[in-house]
Amino acid sequence: YLSQQRTLEQDILSAREKEVLNWLNEGLDSKGIGRHMGISPETVTEHRRNMLARTGARDTTALLQLARWASLL
Repeated sequence: YLSQQRTLEQDILSAREKEVLNWLNEGLDSKGIGRHMGISPETVTEHRRNMLARTGARDTTALLQLARWASLL
């Protein structure tokens, strides 16, 4: 079923990474994101690193621009 297929853009990031991405878009740093999500800042940083590696974005700003372009935000 076509409606059940997911696009590559949607599959690149996990649900937890998308949550981190949304908080990054709100301007929060790793400590703030960690507080909101109930995880350590180090875990947030690891999610960021994974997203950068998977998307090929050079930094967080580029990651956010790519996410907007891909309609993830």
